[in-house]
Amino acid sequence: MDKLKNNYTRKRQFIFPFEELGITVEETGRAMGYKPDELVPPIDSLIKEALEHAGSIIRIEGGLVLYDVTMDEPTKSLLVNGNQLRVRAKIFHELKGSEKVAAFLCTAGSKIGEVSRELMQKGNLLEGYIYDTIGSVTVEKAMDRIQESFRAEMKAMGYGITNRYSPGYCGWETAGQFELFRLFPSGFCHVTLNDSALMNPVKTVSGVIGIGKNVVYNEYNCDLCELVNCIYRKTNDIR
Repeated sequence: MDKLKNNYTRKRQFIFPFEELGITVEETGRAMGYKPDELVPPIDSLIKEALEHAGSIIRIEGGLVLYDVTMDEPTKSLLVNGNQLRVRAKIFHELKGSEKVAAFLCTAGSKIGEVSRELMQKGNLLEGYIYDTIGSVTVEKAMDRIQESFRAEMKAMGYGITNRYSPGYCGWETAGQFELFRLFPSGFCHVTLNDSALMNPVKTVSGVIGIGKNVVYNEYNCDLCELVNCIYRKTNDIR
């Protein structure tokens, strides 16, 4: 990996506006669980208004930090910078062949979650759920963009990447956030972790991406994951 070491700084950070994601009423509705013919007034107009407002309250920030990795087969763990990430068998298999890993964070900022909670506390449950969903869709689409940019950079250097995997999915326990967060510089992307392994801001994703000349990028398969309350599982079911 000498070429990578010489041509890629260990840390990358990204900031870009919400509008660049091009999130639509239709994809927000899908993520909420609505079929296309169910997006009728006033639901469609409420989503449209929320999307127009979201640009003024969402602050997208993301980043990647690269490390050497040792794949520990007996424990199905990643040994990274003195930390043991117990990712379990499914994710370990998906990361097979990794020579390095990129630990990532991406957040939509705190305001979108605050607006959602305020609306729900006032009894505006549908509006609150719309903002909550927009926050979820935003952070995943923003991380998609960061991942694709990273994938193109690695390809130009002759390396492949895996898909991204997070604590709380595919058997990797949520408590794995504690080891993962030790890989980030203090205050990285303005995200913190509380004693219950919950991230603040709430609309944040974290995890790892494998890097190597022989890794395989596999699209997500819902059969790989036991998480039933997932916006993307809802989307797949609707399709």
